[in-house]
Order: sequence, then structure tokens, then C-alpha cells
Amino acid sequence: MAYVEPHAGGFRAVLYVRTVRRRLWLGHITKSAARQLARHLEALNIARDTGTAPPLEAIRWTQSVCPRIQQQLAAFGLISQLPSASITETTLRPFLDAHISSRTDLRPRSISRLENAARHLVDRLGPAAALSAVTPADADRFARWVRATFAHSHAGKLISDARQLFGAAIRERIIHANPFDAIDSSQRHQLGREAYITAADTAAIIALADPFFAALIACARFGGLRVPSEPLALEWSHVNWESSRLTVTSPKTHRHTPTRVIPLFPALEPHLRHLSELAPPGSLFVFDRNRSTAAKVWRGRLESLITRAGVPKWPKLWQNLRASCRSDLEAQLPGFVVDAWMGHSAHVGRKHYTRVNDSHFAAATHGAIHGAIAPTTADAGR
Repeated sequence: MAYVEPHAGGFRAVLYVRTVRRRLWLGHITKSAARQLARHLEALNIARDTGTAPPLEAIRWTQSVCPRIQQQLAAFGLISQLPSASITETTLRPFLDAHISSRTDLRPRSISRLENAARHLVDRLGPAAALSAVTPADADRFARWVRATFAHSHAGKLISDARQLFGAAIRERIIHANPFDAIDSSQRHQLGREAYITAADTAAIIALADPFFAALIACARFGGLRVPSEPLALEWSHVNWESSRLTVTSPKTHRHTPTRVIPLFPALEPHLRHLSELAPPGSLFVFDRNRSTAAKVWRGRLESLITRAGVPKWPKLWQNLRASCRSDLEAQLPGFVVDAWMGHSAHVGRKHYTRVNDSHFAAATHGAIHGAIAPTTADAGR
């Protein structure tokens, strides 16, 4: 292990502990710089003990320090087997391509996200940029560009994905520190994109839809399903007509809660029954149209129905339908029940899915919140 040891007057040393304690005198140096050098020493020590190549940053450091420190490192046995000054740099694009192609554990959507982040990194930093040469200042400039170019939520995801990619370079021992560690990757919630879709507006849209699309809209607005992933995974065997329950398979949360069971709500059940009556015998999937292009085709179809119904178009078409379902349930049922049926945590539900609507204002202004208590004469005169 290597520790920073302070001395009087701002002088510091690195106390190097292996079999015996040894000091590497650094002179007058800042505490953060001393800690960085201690990390280099630790990396060199691990490389020697494991017989692996040290990180490129540590190698470069040993070649740039003064001869006195190089002599001490040689006495410690840390630089006798280091590569020569001719070092092959690991550049950005080859590393990112190789890493992403190796992530066979990720779903296609996650791979697509990483590829998108990698594309922006290469565009902004250059395909031939050395990973070890990317500085926190470069990460700052990338983050500022991302925040200025994309919506808040998407920008936060891009920065988070960039941090993940550089974290992989640390695990490969190509770099020692992640330039994105101190960058804010929060996904700021945009209240302006929230909308509550009333049951009446939903009914007006459903009235113009065919049975297939009517059931799909009802699943989102009255069942709280994520569209398109959860309807695409819905099979007729998941519908239990006797117990009035529906088993929802969630590709998004499959690692933690692969399925959840929700009621066949009265506003949802008739649409599913009608669809089941029209389904050919032996049908497997409830929603069997446009399965390879659902995200695009279903969105376009919903936009068309909204226009025909004369309902004002809202942002985030499918998510706000699901969020409106949560808002209705939250007004009548305990939160833990709503969380279980919606398939997310209470924190996520409060931040992204709960909508204030006209019924809340009506309840407040008609005395349903605090009770219809008339003010006293003294209060009225104030």
C-alpha cells in the first residue's frame, strides 16, 4: 500500500509499504498531487505482484519524473520491468467498438444506448484520441455540449453512459481515473412534458379505434402498461378471466421483477374480451400486429386517432397515458399497492408518474380536503 505522509512546511512524502516501509520524498507538493502519485505507486506494485502490465498513466509518469524519483522507484523494484518509452496508445474508437461488441450480457436497447453515447464521444473528442489523454476538462466540455444540445433527461443518460464507458477502460487498466467522475449526470425532470389524460378524452379516442388499438390504448390508460414492450410480451395465457387478473411481463425490469399481476380493471376487461373473441384459435400473443415496428407504427396510429378525436395532443404519448392511470389509482388506493401494480418504486412513481389534475382542485375548492368549516366572525374580519 502507498500512503501520503504530510510534513512541516507543506512538504510531503509517499510512505510505501510492502515488506518494509520506504519513503518516496516528493518535496513541496499539493496534497491532491501527492495522492495521485501514491495511486501510481500502488498501481505499479499491483502490476508487479500480478505479472500484468501497469496502467499507461503510471508508465508515463515513471518516464516523466525526475531522475531522483526514478532511482528510488528502481530501488523499490517497481520500474525494472517496465516497457520502453515507445508505448502503443489505446485510442477511443477501437476501444469503444471492442467494448460494446463484448457486452453480450446487455439487451439490444442498452447496446443501442451505449452505441449512441460512443458515437457522440467520438464526434466530440475525435476517433484517434488516446483514452489516457482525455481530461476532466474534456469531459466538462462534452457535458456542456450535451446539455445544450439535448433534452435534460437524454443529456443525463448520455453523460451517465459516457462515464460507464470510461469506467470500463479503468477495469481494463488502460486508464487510472475516470474523467467523467465529477460530471453531473442527473436527469432533470421536465414538468412541462407532464400531462393528465382524462377518461373522457381517452374514451373519445378509443371510440374511433378498431378493437386491436382500442385494447392497446386501454392497456396503457386503464392498466398502466408500458407501451410497446409490455403489450408485445402479453400472451393470452397471461389473462385469467376467472380471477380477473392479468400477468404482465416486463422486459424493462426483468432482472429484478420479471412479472407483476394486476387486476383486470373494469375499464380494461371489455376491450380485452372483445379482442379475444376476434383472435384466431390458438393465437399466442394478445397484440400480434406490427410486432417488429410497433414503436413507430403504434405511435403514428395514436397520433392520428388523437387528431381525429379533436383532443389536444400531449407530449410523451404512451407514458402520459400510463402516468394518468397511476394518478387515478393513487387517489384511491395505498401507495404500496399502486407501486406493485405499476411495477416501479414509490420514488420513481412520485417523480415521473403522479399527475395533478382538475379533480384534485375540485376536491380542494369544494371542501373535500379540510372539510366545509365556515370561518368564525373573528376570522372573517381579518
